[in-house]
Amino acid sequence: MRYYGYSHYWDNTDIWGGYSSPNMMSPGYYSVVPKPDNLDAPDNFADVDAALSQDNDHHLRSSNAVTGYKLDVIDGDLGHLHGMLIDTDTWEIRYLIINTSNWWLGHLVLIAPKWIKEVSWPTSKIYVDMTQQQVKDAPTFDPSVPFSLEHEQSMQTHYGRNGE
Repeated sequence: MRYYGYSHYWDNTDIWGGYSSPNMMSPGYYSVVPKPDNLDAPDNFADVDAALSQDNDHHLRSSNAVTGYKLDVIDGDLGHLHGMLIDTDTWEIRYLIINTSNWWLGHLVLIAPKWIKEVSWPTSKIYVDMTQQQVKDAPTFDPSVPFSLEHEQSMQTHYGRNGE
């Protein structure tokens, strides 16, 4: 028996020796996880299909699908989702870009995802615990100007959410 009980990968022509994956190389693999006789049998997928059919709404949406969702604040509707600021290192959605053009002389403002109270998929609304005035008076976001730490701090101060 070789070191760790694995055969050399060069003993066969496949990348993992005689196995289709590295997990199968471990000693006793077949005794722990028996390989089904018929991988394509419908019974093998029944549990997965049942779980998926319980609720066809899995809350996964593309950014295109949610663009246009209305922003619902404490005292009514105010604007809609215009876009998102995404951290290119972590792929985290840092801020939602809200267009307040429902109001005369509307502009773009930012709202952090952690400030969202609820998202309603059936009604296409985003709910936040803010007033219309708070959102209207928020620092304007200009996509042509690089987003800065100063802009982020002024926005958080405006919403009373320093450090959030």
